[in-house]
Amino acid sequence: MGISTYIVAAKREEFSTKLQAAEDWLYDNIDGEKQIFIDKIGELKPIGDPVEFRHREAEGRKDLQDRAKTLFAACRTKAGECAQLDPANVKALEDMTSATESWLKGKQADQFLMKPHEEPVYKCAEVTEKLEELKKVLASVKSAEVNVSPQWEQPSSSPVPNEIEID
Repeated sequence: MGISTYIVAAKREEFSTKLQAAEDWLYDNIDGEKQIFIDKIGELKPIGDPVEFRHREAEGRKDLQDRAKTLFAACRTKAGECAQLDPANVKALEDMTSATESWLKGKQADQFLMKPHEEPVYKCAEVTEKLEELKKVLASVKSAEVNVSPQWEQPSSSPVPNEIEID
């Protein structure tokens, strides 16, 4: 999807006109001072920045969706493997995985109803924050698993010879 889909047609034409005027101005003022150029860019930012933001968010959400699916699968796999762990830790991991996945699916459904030029329903930073929280829970379950040592079994009650007899 091109960046032009992230701006409504009327604003797109207005922005295009401003960009053309800025380009013409640039050729006429090529030897201008730095501050003049900064000010000219500042005139374009109120329209351009939101368009760029919506485009960046849309692209970022695609990557985050893939990362989320991978993390959800890892959490479910780890929860299924943790027979030795405290069931409360495993339950916490399962619950948080389900809650995060449900939250993300709800946001994705809401975003699907939006047009690309509209403000996103959720931002990549929100998803990243939720995934980081889930990673912490997963890491704590993994570290608890590493710290669980199998019970040491005493050898059978057969007597241990104090001396070895040699015949």
